[in-house]
Amino acid sequence: MIELSDVHKSFGKVEVLKGITASVQKGEVVCIIGPSGSGKSTILRCINGLESYDRGEISVEGLKVDRDAPSIVDIRTQVSMVFQRFNLFPHRTALENVVEGPLYVKKESRAQALKRGRTLLAQVGLAEKADAHPPQLSGGQQQRVAIARALAMQPKAILFDEPTSALDPELVGDVLGVMRKLADDGMTMVVVTHEMGFARDVADRVLFIDGGIIVEQGPAKALLNQPQHPRTQDFLRRGGYTGLSTALHLAEQGVEALVLEAQEPGWGASGNNGGHTNPGLKHDPDQIEAHFGPELGRRMIAFAYGTTNFTHDLIRRYQIPCEARQSGTLRAAYNESSAAAIENTAEQCIRRGMPVTYLNREQLREMTGTDRYIGAMLDTRGGDLHPLSYARGLARAAISAGAKVFGETPALSLRRDGNRWRIETPRAVVHADKVLLATNGFTDDLWPALRRTIVPVFSSIAATAPLSDAVARSIMPTRPVLYESGHITVYYRIDQQNRLLMGGRGPMRWIKSPHDVAYLMRYAERLWPQLKGVAWTHGWNSRLAITGDHYPHVHEPAENILISLGCNGRGVALSTAMGAQLARRLIGGAKVEIDMPISGIKPIPLHAFWPVGVTTAVIAGRVRDRLGI
Repeated sequence: MIELSDVHKSFGKVEVLKGITASVQKGEVVCIIGPSGSGKSTILRCINGLESYDRGEISVEGLKVDRDAPSIVDIRTQVSMVFQRFNLFPHRTALENVVEGPLYVKKESRAQALKRGRTLLAQVGLAEKADAHPPQLSGGQQQRVAIARALAMQPKAILFDEPTSALDPELVGDVLGVMRKLADDGMTMVVVTHEMGFARDVADRVLFIDGGIIVEQGPAKALLNQPQHPRTQDFLRRGGYTGLSTALHLAEQGVEALVLEAQEPGWGASGNNGGHTNPGLKHDPDQIEAHFGPELGRRMIAFAYGTTNFTHDLIRRYQIPCEARQSGTLRAAYNESSAAAIENTAEQCIRRGMPVTYLNREQLREMTGTDRYIGAMLDTRGGDLHPLSYARGLARAAISAGAKVFGETPALSLRRDGNRWRIETPRAVVHADKVLLATNGFTDDLWPALRRTIVPVFSSIAATAPLSDAVARSIMPTRPVLYESGHITVYYRIDQQNRLLMGGRGPMRWIKSPHDVAYLMRYAERLWPQLKGVAWTHGWNSRLAITGDHYPHVHEPAENILISLGCNGRGVALSTAMGAQLARRLIGGAKVEIDMPISGIKPIPLHAFWPVGVTTAVIAGRVRDRLGI
């Protein structure tokens, strides 16, 4: 129905469309997403002839779009448009706005236009507002009037230009509800939007636009859930445990807290990790004290090794249904050098009174069902949970405490506005006294240079179908979680449905099935030959934030700005506990000490080459692990 072929458009010397080729079929819903200034709205305005284009061709139902040709009137009659800012006549009633086009463009009789106008206002839930003027209506009501006005022309298609961007978050649902009904009724729609949930649920296809080109396009659910292009992945960044936990602990203290999530709680690594709650940091206790001194070092150790108890206590306190268990964490070694290192770690922990035990080969065979390991440290404070259920439960807990959580609301810009901070989102502008950035593996350029302080490494998980009770008992009878000590970590657990979840480093891209990480499946069969022939049904991954020194990073780069990122693969418990620390700092300011160092932002040298560096490190690490060095 709508065809665009190699469309170019410039404003002065700035080329905003650089060869757009796309089509929309009759009855199809196509959503266009992308950052501000990428050319999304210009595409719609060119389709409707509100803007001319420099070269290429656009056609609607076979008619070429030319704003200077007589046919443009027919095209605009067939293709209506709904704008960001409603564009209603303030001196006319809602009904008069709706019937304006049919009366003066289509020359309908007034009686016929008024009858259909009232029907359409009822259709969008505003029958009682027919005689109200726009200033008497809320933003959501005005936008629904604008949709009724578009429908009054009886169009074959409607173009929506960010129809919810000027609305308060509470009003968005009413407008989206009307649009969903139009889609269900078969209306052809092209929607420029930042409402990713709407795009996923309603759209047939999604186009991701950046820099005036179509970077990626495809079926809505596939593109939004498993984007393939790195730029699309960066755009669809998500938050998780740190922000939600901080909001919860702020709300518990009576502080007004608002969480802006680009998608929904748990979309990123928070909902797509292996579900381990592991105590501690990557470095051993003695190293931590050597790096940060005895006073801060001891606080860091007590905090980091207490994060799992903190997390499981919070789950019990708020009764979060997330299959949580505290059956212990095993850190296991399969070569002599790693076993010696783990035994040394265990000694350091025991010296500090921690509930850990060093296990030998025979004890490990009983606990894991394999003779692969020669030594391990068992920390009884570790455990596991269902990560997405936990993220959603944490969001509910924060809301119940008084925090506000807005999904599908990415922060597009952040700047000082007087003595407050101004955060621009597609849905509203937020002013805040204090701001926490907790973007972890999806960190972008919202704050200068921050993206270059972490390496966004993918970690992947493959899962079996539910195992028989006998097979599950033969693998991990007491249900601890385990991660291997090596240059390349493999980790696993049995969940409460008797699925074996095997995790480790995978390709530095999104995966779609367990066969994308077939090495994990082969390794599981090597550990437990009884798994041969078992079905592997699920595979997923997400991005973790790895810092150069493997410590979590907390920054305060400006007054009333706090940043926390870099969980280095221990995000479930660490992020949750960090929320309480960060809340204290946000409330009390610089006079309040937290149990992690606050450092300056230091970009990693040669950061642009991280994909090559990670791939090389993974290959080298696997070789070293095989050689036991």
